[in-house]
Amino acid sequence: MKILVNATALNARGGFSVAKSFLEDIYAGDFLASHGCSIRVLVSNPKLVAYRSEYSDVEVKALPKRSLMHKWWFERHFLPKLIETEEFDAYLSLQNLGLGRLQVPQFVLVHQPIPFADLERHEIEWKNYVKYKVMLDWMYRRYAQYWDGVFVQTNWMKEAFIGKFGCEGRVHVIRPAVSDITRHRERLPEEVSRHLRFDGRILLYPTSVDRYKNFARLAEATEVYNRTADCKVRLLLTIPGESTEHVKYVGKVPYECMYSLYSQAHGLIFPSLVETLGLPLLEALQVGVPVLAADLPYAHEVCGAAGDYFDPRSTSSMCEAIERFVTRKSPRGNHGNLGGENYRSYLQHILATLARRIS
Repeated sequence: MKILVNATALNARGGFSVAKSFLEDIYAGDFLASHGCSIRVLVSNPKLVAYRSEYSDVEVKALPKRSLMHKWWFERHFLPKLIETEEFDAYLSLQNLGLGRLQVPQFVLVHQPIPFADLERHEIEWKNYVKYKVMLDWMYRRYAQYWDGVFVQTNWMKEAFIGKFGCEGRVHVIRPAVSDITRHRERLPEEVSRHLRFDGRILLYPTSVDRYKNFARLAEATEVYNRTADCKVRLLLTIPGESTEHVKYVGKVPYECMYSLYSQAHGLIFPSLVETLGLPLLEALQVGVPVLAADLPYAHEVCGAAGDYFDPRSTSSMCEAIERFVTRKSPRGNHGNLGGENYRSYLQHILATLARRIS
């Protein structure tokens, strides 16, 4: 069996992490050989060619990253022709969107939650609104009917996808297990470490500058809380910005240091208005750090009873959650729902589908 995998859009940030984790799982062991399967993975980040093997060919294709026109031509003309001429048995897209009608089964990993989020207009940048709430929504309505399987990582995403676009019976929850964060114990940069030296409680929020991450409201809530609090709280945000005494913008922290950061913080606070599942939630639970999380479906599904929840659109609710955190007797948290599968589960599902068709 030959499977073509498209990951050309996943060249940075969370997308790159998805492509890298997929290739790591496929590269390890003898899964492909034992199943009589080979894959070709198309990527745009050259770092990923390190995962080439006898049964997995990783090929750099930078063309679709040049412009939207190049991407359109690549996916509407180049890929269908490649699948036909090289006689691939199936197609897997790791980048939220599949192709139109093909002669072979196709499967899509959907890990972008914005099309399914109940976001107010001011809570998302105009560019992302057009890209995800308008264009991606339209593409799902047009193309999802041709997909033989849709992979999502949480039940809330499954319910949301079926509710908006149908595909009943074709949407499957396969949640990869979180990687072992305890391996990333390198020393923190001094410019980060100095902010951890504080006579109070440290709250951490690993985030990005996207507006839906809700970091501005959290920073405001932290300042409001500290005006009257006896035990002060310092918030660390992993983005650039202008720091104050109680809100420190530390910039991007190397992933090799993240266990050191989690283990020195007193708690994680996570106010994002939408996530597929929220990787920092899983990482904090794995370390045993108390978690304060937005009262939204993604956080409940990941954290369960281990989370302390607040209204992410209310500064007063955030302040109340911080107060509960400060007065909590137990210094460490409880582990949430850390179970998961391997990315090889995607290929197992595809191979099972092909076997049923042959029989």
